[in-house]
Order: sequence, then C-alpha cells, then structure tokens
Amino acid sequence: MLQEALAGLFYVELKKAVLSDTIAPEDRLDRLKKIFHLLINEATREERIQFSTLFARLAYIGHRYQFSEELMYYLHLFRHQLSVSTKNKAFSLSETGDLGARALAFAIQDLSQLKIPNDLYQALPASWPVPFIKSDQAISYPKLRVTALADDALNKRLMVTADEFPGQQRLVQYGIIDRNVLFNNSIAIIQRIFGFPVTLHLLNVEIDDEGILRPEAFIIEPDFLLDISTLASSFREPQGRAWLFLMDKFKSPVVSKPILLGHIANHFLDELMSNPEASFDQIFPSVFAKYPLSFCTLPEEDMRDIFHKSKLHFLHLKQAVHGVFVEQGILPEHCYLEPSFYADQYGIQGRLDVFCYHPGNESEAAIVELKSGSIYNTNAHGINNEHFIQTLLYDLLIESVFDNQVEPACYILYSSIPDNNLRFAPRVRANQLEALMVRNQLVAMEWKLQQLSAAGTDDLAEQGRALFGRLNTRAFPHIKGFIRNDLLAFEKMITALSDIELRYITAFTGFIAREHRLAKMGAVGFNNINGLASLWLNDEEEKRENFQFLGQLTITSNKARDKDPILTLARPEGTDELANFRSGDIAVLYPARQKGSGVLGNQIFKCTIVELS
Repeated sequence: MLQEALAGLFYVELKKAVLSDTIAPEDRLDRLKKIFHLLINEATREERIQFSTLFARLAYIGHRYQFSEELMYYLHLFRHQLSVSTKNKAFSLSETGDLGARALAFAIQDLSQLKIPNDLYQALPASWPVPFIKSDQAISYPKLRVTALADDALNKRLMVTADEFPGQQRLVQYGIIDRNVLFNNSIAIIQRIFGFPVTLHLLNVEIDDEGILRPEAFIIEPDFLLDISTLASSFREPQGRAWLFLMDKFKSPVVSKPILLGHIANHFLDELMSNPEASFDQIFPSVFAKYPLSFCTLPEEDMRDIFHKSKLHFLHLKQAVHGVFVEQGILPEHCYLEPSFYADQYGIQGRLDVFCYHPGNESEAAIVELKSGSIYNTNAHGINNEHFIQTLLYDLLIESVFDNQVEPACYILYSSIPDNNLRFAPRVRANQLEALMVRNQLVAMEWKLQQLSAAGTDDLAEQGRALFGRLNTRAFPHIKGFIRNDLLAFEKMITALSDIELRYITAFTGFIAREHRLAKMGAVGFNNINGLASLWLNDEEEKRENFQFLGQLTITSNKARDKDPILTLARPEGTDELANFRSGDIAVLYPARQKGSGVLGNQIFKCTIVELS
C-alpha cells in the first residue's frame, strides 16, 4: 500500500505530464513511462520477491491489491504499447499518453486509497481509447507464458495471468491423470520452494468448456536456462538427480585420460568435418597446442596411451565421416560445428557437436552428438541413458528455435568403437517430458542455494547441515562406482568442517548462487537489466535505450576458417553511435531475419570485439 504522502507526489508528477500545454507528445509519454516504472517498483519495494519481468511485477501488484480486471487490462495494454516498436504501436503517441495517464491515475488511487485530485481527474480522458475485451476461451496454445499468483491445492488449480488475457485471472488444472500428473512434483516444488508469484511456461495448453487451462507440462522460471549437458548428466542415476547435481558443483576439475581423450576426439571431428581428407599426422600436433597444460600434468606412460588410443578414435571418426555420415545425408557442406542455441520455451540452452541443416531440404536435418567413452547400461537403442536424454533435449531445442518447422534425426556417434558407432536416437515424448520435469528439480536446487545466508534465515551452520548433510552414502545406498567415490569424498569433506568453516562455505555458496541468478536473469526494474535473459526479454528499442545493441551490421570480411577467426562488420547509417561497446568486450552475435524471433530463432555466436573503428 502506498503511503498518502508518496501517492501525493505521484499525483504531482502525473499533473506535470497531463496538465502542461507546452509539452510534446513524445516527452509526455517519456514522463509517463518513468512514472509507470517508478510506481510499479515502489509498490513492490517491501516485497522480498525477485521478479524477472515487468509483466510478473505488474501481475503481482494487480493480484496483491485486487485491481479490477478492466484496470489490469489497460495497465497491461499501456505496458505493451511502451515495449513495442513505433511501427507496431496500435495508438499514436498522444493516444498512448492518454491511455497511460488514465491508467496510472486509477492505479495510484487503488494503491493508496487517496482519491484522484479533482483538477487531474478533469484533465484525464473521459473514457478508455478502446473497449475492455475479454479473451476468447476457445483458443488453445502450444506455449503460454504466465505468472502464477496463487494455488488452490484442494481443487488442484493454479491462479495465473498472462499477456494473452491481460487483466484477467485464469485457472490452470494440474494433477490430470492422463495429461500432466508427471508434473505434480513440479507443483510441489512451486509450493514449497518458489512460492508465489512465479513465472511459468505452460506447454500444449488445452482449454475446457469452463475456460480452465489444461497444459501438458510446466516449465518453472523459463528464463533461467539450464545447460543441456548438465541436465542430461543428472540421468546417470535413476534417483537423487538434484542432489547429484548439487554434488557436481563442488567437484574439483580434474585432468584425466578419458576427459582429455574426449577433448581430442571432438577436435578430430571438427577438423575432419572441415577437411575430410586430413590425416592423423596432420591433425595430432595441433592437439598439443590446444591443450598444453592438460598434457603437462600427465606422466609419460599416460601420454603414450593417449597417443595410441587417439589413433583409433581418429580412424573410427574418419570412417564415419566418409561412410555412415554420407549414407545418412550428413554432408560437411551442410553442417554447422558446435552451434549454440537458446530455448526459453523449455528453459534450456545447448551447444550441439554437429547440426546438419540445409534450408532447401529441412526434412534431412540431423543432430550428431559425439561420445568418446565406453558404452555401458545401454537402453533398447544401444545408447547410454544420459546420452539418449541429451539427444531428446537437443531435439526440443531445435524444435523451439525453428518453430516446429524442422524435425531432425538424432544420432550418438561413439568414437571408441569401430562398427555400428552411429546410433539413431528416436524421439520419445514421454522421456522428453520426464527430462523437463527433472529440469524443474535442478532449477529448484539452484533456488535452494540462493536462499542460503539470505537475510532473515536461520543460523548458517544449521542451513549448511540441513542442505549439504543430505549428501551421504546412507541416503543413496544404491549408488556405486565413481559416483559413490565422489559422494564419499563430499561427505568426508563436509563432516570434517568446523562450525565457522561450515558457516563460511554456506554463506559463500548462497552469495555465488545469487550472483549466478543475476547473471542469468537479472532483476527487472527501471534502472535494472535482465542479465542474459535481456537478449530475449528486452526488445530492440529497449536495448538501444540501454546502449546495448548494435544492429544493421553487414559482414565485409569473413575469415572464420583462418587460425585467427575474424569477422569484419560494417556499421552503416542507422547504427547507434552511442552503443556502449568497447574493444575486448564479450558480445553475442546473431543474424537478424524478417522471419524468426531474434536470438531465440537463430544460432547465436559468443564473440569478442577485437577492434572498433
């Protein structure tokens, strides 16, 4: 609730924007925009909740202060008009200003219970620019981004709001036996760990005769993109996946023969896809240049073993490139090596080893994931389970990026075996949904880490014991092999800590986890940015306003195949001269196309700016 004095100040600022006859429409709108952001931030200042988007913050305020559906509709309409580009605005600058002034005045009144001053009320438009329209309940959605505001546990329903029906609150049914019961665990996670409000993506949403949403799946905090390889590795064991994910965060990076052989095999595949006729003697010396420190730590005996095994991996890979790749239509000229993609639809990101895609023949797209290790505990397709899950997630990634226009064939290439080493991994929807459910569990673990050492929480040592103490061999007696050894090492480390050491580890873990979240999602507000998620949450106009965008670039020189892969980009007329880029900055480069959705609809390239002129 806004204090009367503060509400009075907001009314004063609103009068300055509304009552002045000399202010230009664009300046008036800019003032209203600042008042809007300040009001939304001030209304949630006391809430100990992190919001990833302005929509989520506004939706929470509407629910918290019981705004009418009509007022929420117009507030969301004003927010939307502020965010879209000028050419896509539904109203003129003057009309948008009228909409904003009227909506802000009534919002201040509802937040403070202080009546709108009479002179301001008389100056406001007498009516809204467009009639209040309720959404069509007959529509279904392949994907729906919502903010969940509350839970009706008795009837197994969430109360949500979304851009598609601004101002309205709709019900989402969960626990449907033949549809989304798999995600009951995710609902429990929301209730127990995240709380409300929380941002969700609902997938394949049906709407029943009563207007209740019936999704197939729930994606919690979809802007927190989880790496696919990390998610797939949690499928090494059938139980305790989130806890093994936590343990892996504390493992020291090690240089071992299997890991180094994996790096070498990936290097071989990259080189052979670029030059299929290359020989082992030509390529192997470059391995030393690429991984010099790793080789320095190994004894000479291990070096000899790696050299001999590398020859076998190279031979198997070369046979695959010339043999089964050609048979399956995976031709080097149509392949992209290690392309990276983001998919907020599923809350995942990934870098494929090989993606074969020919724009003229999308039906022949293929994904190849290289594995250099031995095969064990294979499924019916002759593939390790975690490798199989990885291909299923890559399939979802490509589905999201290409908007269901590409259905790639997925393969695992095992370079350690000579025959039948390219194995087809069919799409299995049930396994994909299971993987997304586990993704929610891992994101929940990230949230638990962020709550460590947060203000107002229990003693640090108690927090540490409650969380880290769960990782022990008694809790997971079924785990064997290398994972059991890692678990024993972790358990030994935690139990040996003194109270002060445990407090320090707990506090530092919480701090790092919160920094990690800020880097991924940021904290929305008038002067805040959205971290990595700003790439898709902020439109081009917002990026320009924050001096974070260079567009209309054209490639004038492409030396991507050289030893130093350099692109030279021209900055023609229309490029923002004030964009805050400097030599040495890390940036994200992606193509701008008429069709597609920017960074979410294209391959993205992490790059470094080496020179600006």
